[in-house]
Amino acid sequence: MNESKYPKSLSILLALNLCALLTMLLLSMDEIRDRTGFVSVMTGMQSIVMALGLGLIALPKAKGKRLGMLGILGMAIAAPVIILYCGHLLVLAESGGMEGTNQRVFTLLSFYAAAIPLLILGGVVVHEGWGANPNSVRRQCFLYLCFLLRVAGVVVNDPELVETAVLAIGFGIISQSLLLICLPIMKGCRLRLIGMGILTIIGPIPVAVVSNTRELFILVFFTAAIVLSLLALFRLRHGWIAEEAKRKVGVSGNIVLALNLIAPIGLYALALGLTDGGRRDEEWLMLVPGWLFLAGLALMALGRGMGGLQPIKPLRGTGEMSFLIGAAMLSVAFLIGETRGDERNLYVVIGFGVLSFLALHNVMRGFVSRWVRHSVQQFLFKWTVRGVPALIALAIVGVSAFYGLGKTMANSALAKYKAASKAEGWSYDINDYVGEVPADDDNFYMAKPFSGFLYTMKVGEKPVYLNPTIKTNVEAIIDKRVYPKHRIPESPSSTSLTKIFHPRDFADQLRAGKGRVEYGLVVDGGGYSREAISPMEGTDREVIDQYFAQFDGLFRDLREAAKRPKQNFPYPFENGQNVLLPHFAKFKGITQLLQHSAAIKLARGD
Repeated sequence: MNESKYPKSLSILLALNLCALLTMLLLSMDEIRDRTGFVSVMTGMQSIVMALGLGLIALPKAKGKRLGMLGILGMAIAAPVIILYCGHLLVLAESGGMEGTNQRVFTLLSFYAAAIPLLILGGVVVHEGWGANPNSVRRQCFLYLCFLLRVAGVVVNDPELVETAVLAIGFGIISQSLLLICLPIMKGCRLRLIGMGILTIIGPIPVAVVSNTRELFILVFFTAAIVLSLLALFRLRHGWIAEEAKRKVGVSGNIVLALNLIAPIGLYALALGLTDGGRRDEEWLMLVPGWLFLAGLALMALGRGMGGLQPIKPLRGTGEMSFLIGAAMLSVAFLIGETRGDERNLYVVIGFGVLSFLALHNVMRGFVSRWVRHSVQQFLFKWTVRGVPALIALAIVGVSAFYGLGKTMANSALAKYKAASKAEGWSYDINDYVGEVPADDDNFYMAKPFSGFLYTMKVGEKPVYLNPTIKTNVEAIIDKRVYPKHRIPESPSSTSLTKIFHPRDFADQLRAGKGRVEYGLVVDGGGYSREAISPMEGTDREVIDQYFAQFDGLFRDLREAAKRPKQNFPYPFENGQNVLLPHFAKFKGITQLLQHSAAIKLARGD
């Protein structure tokens, strides 16, 4: 029997703390922008855990082991809190260049990136002791990869967070790696830890530099980081196990393998049914990653090496893959809940694809690999150790060279084409096509309400509106419009602008406080949801006049703007296809208001 080096009660305390952190991580990622009290909450919770740990050290059965237990608490509990405050102070020092949301994201992710690996490593030290020297480097790479897969969904949904997320995870991993280098558990593998850190954390950056857009940078960076992390895991995998030293999978291992083959897809289909394809109650989608995490932990526990026995590689390999797929499915579930329409359907299909890959891996790694002859396994092990890293390195270099060479060739071809077309009289200066820009006093778009939508925008950055107060006021006014109920609905194929409605019906709507949700606008398969308007009181004419009086200022601004004889909206054309047209949607809303006003006046005979 392989007994723990330190009291098991300490191991239980660390396990409970890990479960609490994982639960808070699952809950906090969906509300990552609103975690304003995160630092104080984490400090309080970890202080309680530290106090309980110190209580365990004071017990009689900890005699002779107190110094080692204190070291475990310092590494697993105190060190993450110190890293938390270092990260928090760092973002406060950079508050001039980092928004509040990014500050919270950095603090949250840097803490979790350090706390979860150190807690797991603390559990290993409780069981194996400080001098056991387990494969610590591989655990760090594995957990770093899990974080990448989990955070991928957040940054894909909100690309503005990608730099912050990458910096936060890198800060957390580097901080706890610097701590680990000083500990005896890393004896003999310190240089390997440094090398793998450079490969997995710094390596993706030069690969992604070839990207010329933010979206491509995200794709290239995360793809390179995931591939390089997988390469690190492959290089750090357990060595060859002789036939006589191999352990059987056993009944419990086969049961968990079989369940993990069919349960994830079944739970995913059930969750999609309960959520109407991800349209509501998205929390049910957490069933899938929850199962994958539990199954992964069970398989890794059943397959771990015990005492002088070798690990059961089919169980440990499928367990690790289940855990990684669970992290990826957290991202998929998040994206399904945050997207709409065809984009959401795409992520639903991706979820089935990811789980199908897991099922295929479980069959090949968990079952088929046991049926292959020993000589064939030895041959494959020998050549994959040499061939897989070479193929991955070749793929990374090849893709980078392809993009670099393709960009060079494209620029050369474009230069030749532009030279030839200029010789024919074509111009590539947008000012030649815009013509003379009118003076501001003559320009329709320089007057309210459209002056609120004037903006500047540097290439690759967010727009900066020049008159944000006007923009906010105009949007608030337009959002007060109500769609009148039509007595004679217009047919969908009609091109007429006339929609017949009676003033009395419209007045009844306003008195009842009913808005546009009542009258047939459909978005994504359901009614257009909007808060009801406040009910109005009075005669038909009084409530209608009261309603349109809200827009008197807007109509007055439109009359003044219409007196200007020329128009030119100063688009930042240097952004190419990314140029925004914010005023177009407001044109539609204003046109609808004018149409409703004119229809009421016609119906009244005004």
